[in-house]
Amino acid sequence: MSDTETEVDTDVGIEAVHGAFSASFRFIAENALTVVGVSLAWTLASLPLVTVGPATLGAYAAVASLREQGSVDVGAVRETVRDHGLNAFLLGGVVVLLAGISVLYVAQFVRTEATVAGVLGVAGLYVTVHLVLVLVPTFVGLAAGVPFAEAIRTSYRWTISHSVAALSMLLLTGVLLALSLLLTVAFVLVFPAVAAWFHTTLLEPLFVPEGELVSGAEDRSGSAGYAGSRGG
Repeated sequence: MSDTETEVDTDVGIEAVHGAFSASFRFIAENALTVVGVSLAWTLASLPLVTVGPATLGAYAAVASLREQGSVDVGAVRETVRDHGLNAFLLGGVVVLLAGISVLYVAQFVRTEATVAGVLGVAGLYVTVHLVLVLVPTFVGLAAGVPFAEAIRTSYRWTISHSVAALSMLLLTGVLLALSLLLTVAFVLVFPAVAAWFHTTLLEPLFVPEGELVSGAEDRSGSAGYAGSRGG
């Protein structure tokens, strides 16, 4: 990898997690209508459950375009989902399937106290969490126009080398989820978009250097380095 990418990767640590988390609350206040629109779209698109992957990718793409242009570029969102929807579908399906099987094993352990069921349940949940930690930055990378293989590689490297930051991101996402559940309807109207904003704000510098992110607010050429790969 280039020196630039290594430097950017190093910067996305625990302090960046806290900064992105704080920025998420400002995002709610400054973009209330967009938050509701993106969150509702994600909820409706995720209802079949197996479509949670493409729906999540669409939410990240919507937030990424909002960060760059100040408004959601529906065309860009559709293009991202069209280009990477199948990958997102398969990855999301693996997470849903693995999580479901793990929960079944845990439930069996609670009923029967069978050691094997308990071990398989805990192991399955561990793998599920680790997979989610890798897939979150992967989806952010895909929304930024990064080729699939590179997004996976960069995401895995960041998750392994910045495990504390990755776990902090997961825990703070859980805090957002808990706060939204306390307000009941906020889970549908707020949580999906705010979580996508939190993750995108934190992880997009892994794939697009900050200088390009700034120029992208005026022109989407900030991701031009990856645009050719998408078109290829």
